[in-house]
Amino acid sequence: MHVHWKQDETLTVVSGKMAIEIPGEAPKYCGPGETATFMRGIWHRFWNYGEEELHVKGWINPPNNIIFFLSELYKAIDKGQKGCPELITTAFLATRYKSEFGVHGIPTFVEKIVIPILYFVGTLTGAYKKYKDAPVSI
Repeated sequence: MHVHWKQDETLTVVSGKMAIEIPGEAPKYCGPGETATFMRGIWHRFWNYGEEELHVKGWINPPNNIIFFLSELYKAIDKGQKGCPELITTAFLATRYKSEFGVHGIPTFVEKIVIPILYFVGTLTGAYKKYKDAPVSI
């Protein structure tokens, strides 16, 4: 589950079948040509529901920092191990952009203790110098 605090998100299925879930609601399923919209502040998730590869098109409005955020997050996933994002970068993104994006399910200890410590270590070691030109959080 994730949330966009300041953006609306819409996805339209081009091919395949997409499942969507909003907390407290039963999962819904969208096929080709069907659209799901998630308003800002609404926790949600979506996934491929079926054997066929899922193709969607979508938009996020206003875009704000989504392109930077997702680009760096996917780079961190590529650098990480076992499908988990690399931790120092994750701490930077989670801290800098917490007013824009949130991820549900992070244990409280990790969110309140581990991420701030990792962010401090990243700052102390200069790991975030590469982000000197990163967009400012909205």
